[in-house]
Amino acid sequence: MNRRVVAAAAAAAIVVAGSSAYGASITFTTPHLGATALPAPKFYPNSVVAANVLTSHQIANGDTLTVVYSEEMQASSLCTGAATQIGSISTGTAFTVTINNNTGSTGNDVLSINSIPTTDCTDGVLRFGTVDLGSAGYVTTAASFTTSTVTLTQTATTATIVFTLNGRTGTFATVASGAAAVYTPNPALTDTAARSIASSTAVTTATVQF
Repeated sequence: MNRRVVAAAAAAAIVVAGSSAYGASITFTTPHLGATALPAPKFYPNSVVAANVLTSHQIANGDTLTVVYSEEMQASSLCTGAATQIGSISTGTAFTVTINNNTGSTGNDVLSINSIPTTDCTDGVLRFGTVDLGSAGYVTTAASFTTSTVTLTQTATTATIVFTLNGRTGTFATVASGAAAVYTPNPALTDTAARSIASSTAVTTATVQF
C-alpha cells in the first residue's frame, strides 16, 4: 500500500470516543496514536443577553447588554489598572459604546467599546470584545452611546458584566427580524488562574436584539 493510501486510511480511522459540553473533554482515538483527551476550556462566556427598555427592536437609552462568564475574571485583564479601579467603573463611569454599521463578517452591525476614561482604565481601553448584532438594520451609519456605564460583578465562580446604554447619538432604525447575536471576547481576557478566554464565543437565544 502506498503512503498516500496509508495516510488516508489512518485519517479515516479517527473516532470520537466521547464528547460533551464545556467542562468535560473530547477524546479522539486513532489506531497508531491511541486515545488522546482534549480538555474543554475552563474560562468562556456562558451567556449574552440584550434587553430592551423603551422601543422594541430598536437600540435606545436604558437598554442593557449582559454577559456572564464561567469563571471569576482577572480584572486587570479587562482594564489596565482595574485591580484597584474597577470599583469606580462599577459606580457609573461614563464611556462610549459604538454601533458600527455593517462591519461584521456577515455584514451585520457590530457593538464595540470605543473608549473609557483613563482615570479608570489607565490606557483608555476596556478589553471586552465585540458583539455581532445579527442584523444590518440597527443603524445606517456608525452611532454611539456616549454616557454609557458598566458594572462588573464577581463571585468565586462567575463574572458578570452589564452595560447600560445612554447618551444616544446617530440614526437608529427598528429591526423586525434578524439572527442571533454573537459575542466574541477580546482574547486578552483571563480568569484569576491566568487561563485565557481564547476563541470561545457566546450566542443569544433571541434572533432580534434589544
